[in-house]
Amino acid sequence: MDGGGGYIMRLVPKTLISYVPRYEDLRRLFHNVLSRDYGLENYNRRFAIRVGRLPNKIGRVCEDILRGVNNAKKII
Repeated sequence: MDGGGGYIMRLVPKTLISYVPRYEDLRRLFHNVLSRDYGLENYNRRFAIRVGRLPNKIGRVCEDILRGVNNAKKII
């Protein structure tokens, strides 16, 4: 928490798909703002990278790019 009462998330790790908030930051935020616990099991379930699904997601993104961008094959 910063001196002004706001919440500042530390730099978060970047994954292949997006940025992921740190567990300690979420746990503190839930406790201080919502007066609720945020368990590690919940965090792991929500932010797990499902490697088995990743190739399909990458394929869908590539198809979307190819449909929507001129000269997309040159970009990819």
